Amino acid sequence: MELKVESDQEGQAVLMTITPEMAKAWLGDMFTYQRKLKRLKQQQFAKDIATGKWKVNGETIIISNETKPKVLDGQHRLRACIQVDMPFRSWVITGMDPLKYDSMDQGTARSTVDLLDIDSKVAGRESSIRNIAKVAATAALCFEYERGSFRRFRPLPRDVKKYLNENPELEQWVSDAMSGGSRATNNYSAFIAAVSYLVSGKYPIESKEFLHQFVSNEGLYKGDPVYALRRYLLDDIKKVKSAFSRKNIFIIVAKAWNAFIQKEQVMHYRFQKGFVVLKGGPHINEDNIDNEE
Repeated sequence: MELKVESDQEGQAVLMTITPEMAKAWLGDMFTYQRKLKRLKQQQFAKDIATGKWKVNGETIIISNETKPKVLDGQHRLRACIQVDMPFRSWVITGMDPLKYDSMDQGTARSTVDLLDIDSKVAGRESSIRNIAKVAATAALCFEYERGSFRRFRPLPRDVKKYLNENPELEQWVSDAMSGGSRATNNYSAFIAAVSYLVSGKYPIESKEFLHQFVSNEGLYKGDPVYALRRYLLDDIKKVKSAFSRKNIFIIVAKAWNAFIQKEQVMHYRFQKGFVVLKGGPHINEDNIDNEE
């Protein structure tokens, strides 16, 4: 579908149903300054279109005002449309000066913390950004574990928000992980809360005991899995946080839980590559597990 734009019609907006054929035609002549394609972003849009989760939210596809109009912004959405061979609805702005490309997409994306903070305000609740940030981090870890991989793209803010809406009790686990602990243990509260919550369905009492022991340091002894975990994580926080990714830290905490629930003695932990399945955790399809991490 050819777009005909008069030069004096800068900024004309119209809500359209964009078909794969239209997307192919518009992408036929890509604008010179179009940024490099990000495959993961295209995949996210494609999934939304294919599953009916695509939302018309006011964001636009931008078309230039040249004799032969070109796409200035929207290539990932258009390529996603072609990929799944399905139409989608979007606002389209035509007639924009292509030399204004350097001012496009300069806004700050809304983070998970932003979305949760806004939700609290809409509901008339006071919110603590510090706690919200920990809750968001914990939910992201749970989401990635249940997905079977920490290596693929990070979950979208709306994915984390949806997970929290479906698992509202997670917030209390984060609060417990942050209550009564030191500043040092709070560095790992998201990981402790995530692992404890994930296994709480099968081990409701033991999971709370695991969390409490890590936070309080009560009743621990040499050879205790939680004692070894505290030594591993807390003796040199700067070294651990600089050398290990969030995936690495989650794996160590997961190993500690597995040893704890199996009543094994542990003197120290060694990091291992791969994916650690939690004893008593939610079922994960083996085909989804990424053991190359």
